[in-house]
Amino acid sequence: MRTVFFGSPGTGKTAQLTSLFDEIRDKGVPLDDICFITYTRPAAIEFRERIGITQKEAHYIGTLHSICFHALSEPTLVIPRNMMDFCELYGIPTTIDVQEEDTGFFEIRNYTQGEFLFSALDWARHICPDNPKSHLYDAPSAVYLDDFLRSNLEKYYDLWEKFKAQYRLVDFTDLLLQCYFENYTPPTKILFADEFQDFTYLQYQLYSRFASASKDVYIAGDEDQTIYGWNGANPEYMLNTPRDKKVILDKTYRLPKNILDFSNKLITQIHRREPKSIAPRCDGGIVKSISIDNAQDILKEASGKTFLLFRTNYMFGKFADLLFEDCVPYHLIKGESRWSPKFLTLCSIFKKMYREEPLILPEISCLLSYLPVKGLLKRGMKTQIEALMKDERRVLLTYYNINEFLIRPLATNELLNYVKLPGDYIQNI
Repeated sequence: MRTVFFGSPGTGKTAQLTSLFDEIRDKGVPLDDICFITYTRPAAIEFRERIGITQKEAHYIGTLHSICFHALSEPTLVIPRNMMDFCELYGIPTTIDVQEEDTGFFEIRNYTQGEFLFSALDWARHICPDNPKSHLYDAPSAVYLDDFLRSNLEKYYDLWEKFKAQYRLVDFTDLLLQCYFENYTPPTKILFADEFQDFTYLQYQLYSRFASASKDVYIAGDEDQTIYGWNGANPEYMLNTPRDKKVILDKTYRLPKNILDFSNKLITQIHRREPKSIAPRCDGGIVKSISIDNAQDILKEASGKTFLLFRTNYMFGKFADLLFEDCVPYHLIKGESRWSPKFLTLCSIFKKMYREEPLILPEISCLLSYLPVKGLLKRGMKTQIEALMKDERRVLLTYYNINEFLIRPLATNELLNYVKLPGDYIQNI
């Protein structure tokens, strides 16, 4: 029995799968008889925490990449340093921060030639696993490569494969490819797959193999929300996958009426989709078109706490710079913003120093962590501070002047130069 759940944003697609999972477990079905595919790593972690199991216990609960990783006895994965080494070896300009571990895709963040190259290699293997080199030049990122790299894509494909083999490394896409070529299927009877609209051809082939070996299959997604097209995702797989039952989740618990109506005007221009009549969460909602040239102007449109959602990391980075320049604190759902607790503590320390107030030891320690030890700190002071921090009576009750620990006295503005922030910035926070 194959059941497909279609639903717009906020209609509870993942909650529906989770509820079915609970029902099946309540019937006494062993955990190892269930394969639950999440699209991202955070979603897998959240699901495992909700049902109270560890990753080691959940052999078949996670992303396709993690399931294949364990099926292949946990091979050594490529890390950003390996990719940097490859680019340095062949003189390819690049700055690679991180391999995208949430989805298993390589994500372009700094718009360098090396990133465009790895993105093209990744895309081609997802689109045509049996003959990826024939699709290299069709990769969306290939158009951004310089003439030399673009004309030698097949050569660099082979060099990257040779590099990985030499150091016995596999990247995230290799995990899927190896299971694809080895005809791997998990020894489970029931299959769940979430965010199905973002599956690539390679992922869909693995899913199809898993599904053919399963008694019951439940998938959920929304072809209108296919956001990984840049890496080969295709909504046709969701629309065309064999099914015995179709369920439309017809109420959104996220979108008010005006926002839902506006969204429908856009999405209904796409003719190849599953029609959905969705009830809104409530009446109201505001839709405005604004520029991101000035962070303060945007924030004036909102009252209280504001949630900002960006289409790309590049757009977020541009806006984050504006927020920081305008002294507007923000938090990230994932990762740490520049407005970390430590940075906010640093700002409060400098405010106290401007008021010529003494500091307690934790504040001294925080401030010194931003300053170069060599040439500023008196000999032996770092060890002395660490020892003082262990004395509970001194930590919060004894006050100090930062210059007690420095080779020569420094004014507050001089210290600010070391953390590369102007005094008026601190004062404006």
